[in-house]
Amino acid sequence: MINFSLTQGKIKVILKNTLAKIMAITYKRKNIKRKRKFGFLSRSKTPAGRRVLIRRRKKGRKKISA
Repeated sequence: MINFSLTQGKIKVILKNTLAKIMAITYKRKNIKRKRKFGFLSRSKTPAGRRVLIRRRKKGRKKISA
């Protein structure tokens, strides 16, 4: 027979511990790569990128690119 006497606090701790083991710190954001790929200069080089900038300006975005 299974014992279901776990309280909500205990369940949260167990879930937190298992998620910490599963989701290890593997992703390290690389800002230079991000800027080169999605930055203003790379957007303004291509016609499609310029359209993206125009759309974002039109929409009123505070940040136009990365």
